[in-house]
Amino acid sequence: CTQQKNLQNTNLSNMDSGNLVELEHAIGYNGNYLDTVHYHPELPNMIVYNIGGLIVIEDINDTHNQAFLRYHDMPISALTVSATGNLIASGQVGSDRSREREAPVIVWDFNSKKPIFKFTTMREKVTTLKFSPDDRFLAGIGANNVFIIWDCQDGSAIYTKNTEQPRHTLAWGPITKQGRYPSYTLISAQQTGVIVHNLDFDIGSMTYIIRPENCQLPSSGLVRSYTHSVCDPDGQTFYACTTGSEFCVFNLSAKVFKSSIPTSSNGLLCLVPMDDFLFAGSGDGKVKKLQRVDGKFILQAECQLEGRVASLSLSSDRKELLCGTSEGLIYRVLTSDLSNMVHAESATGPVKDISFGERSDRFSTIDDDGALRLWDLSEYRMIAKGASKTLNRIGGTSCCIADDETIISGWEDGFMRCFAPNGQKVWEIAN
Repeated sequence: CTQQKNLQNTNLSNMDSGNLVELEHAIGYNGNYLDTVHYHPELPNMIVYNIGGLIVIEDINDTHNQAFLRYHDMPISALTVSATGNLIASGQVGSDRSREREAPVIVWDFNSKKPIFKFTTMREKVTTLKFSPDDRFLAGIGANNVFIIWDCQDGSAIYTKNTEQPRHTLAWGPITKQGRYPSYTLISAQQTGVIVHNLDFDIGSMTYIIRPENCQLPSSGLVRSYTHSVCDPDGQTFYACTTGSEFCVFNLSAKVFKSSIPTSSNGLLCLVPMDDFLFAGSGDGKVKKLQRVDGKFILQAECQLEGRVASLSLSSDRKELLCGTSEGLIYRVLTSDLSNMVHAESATGPVKDISFGERSDRFSTIDDDGALRLWDLSEYRMIAKGASKTLNRIGGTSCCIADDETIISGWEDGFMRCFAPNGQKVWEIAN
């Protein structure tokens, strides 16, 4: 059964606040999980993303303005913001503190920055979370093959199903009937098919009844591993990204497969619709802008980013995309021509050492993935990066900033290397 707790009045710490060190700023997004970077749907300057088990709410134009939501004890693997922007839902990797690898889901109030509900049915990892268009329901999938729909008004589970095949992705369609008891459409994709779940209120039982219907597939079958899915704005079409670097198109009215559109290489990982356009992010680091014309998708622009494109989110003014990659980078990408700039950069591996020099506004770090970075504290940004420049990434072990502002570093291959403040290597001493 589903366990839920109202956490609105929960005191998360019994410690004396006078003894706590205040967290001023956090750097550390790594892009390990899909769809964990979001623009706020109503506030054009606010973004939501995770750093490990920490949720960060940040003003994209003022990096000094950050708020933090803390509850998870393991990295967050699923993160979503409701269409109104009033709710946030987060799910994590299974906890090491639980024998059953419990992976809780937390529902947060965006305005108060406080948790509202905790759901504890998932195990191993929460893979997907999605709110209904009116914030009423939250649907989720767990790595233990559990598919659940929760009512966000009281925290109850209105639908729980243990599936034989794992569900890969979820997307809410349009609200098909308005009024006191609206009707909803939720689409889920698994390896052998796509299922449309119709949620209708039953007056007799005074509960919502879920009626699943399978979409019609080609006679030859359609077997895919899906990574992400979304409905177009008019609610007539369902798009599902696959590891085969394509997206499959389904007509929701007829509940039938329409076509498969090859788009990229190394897997298609995220998709964002905007009017007649689709923005696609893939495992080869490319973001593509496609226009739908008479049922065909025509490439209008593309850009190359560093790392797999793990997340794409459209700003409320529709001028920008927020893009997170597997190299720990968050980009701002213009929807008009896909020109882009780096908003934030982080280490993707464990940080092995950190050092200040004589200046209190600069510090250096070295990580296990072989990157030495120099950071500026006044703007919380990286100003230089050095690496071992070998074919294989050699992990770093230690670093320090010398009096002349060069950075001396130690590496796992036994070398000592010195870098200038601009990231250029000055010298090295072999093992």
